[in-house]
Amino acid sequence: MRQDSKSLSFEAMETALMYVDHLLGLFRDGVSTSRLMNPAGFQRFCQRYKQERIASGDKVFQSMPIPL
Repeated sequence: MRQDSKSLSFEAMETALMYVDHLLGLFRDGVSTSRLMNPAGFQRFCQRYKQERIASGDKVFQSMPIPL
């Protein structure tokens, strides 16, 4: 649930889970993730992920607000 008490959209949940997956992949590869584990790092990831999804033709991500 968001801070404004609205439910997260499917796209927002997917993006948050992909962020965790991204961090786990980096951690597994021995990369320090501490510089990414903050609100600014999360928002950068969200913006990049949203743009990747839109570029791949997934139009529902166009309406996903950032920050989540």
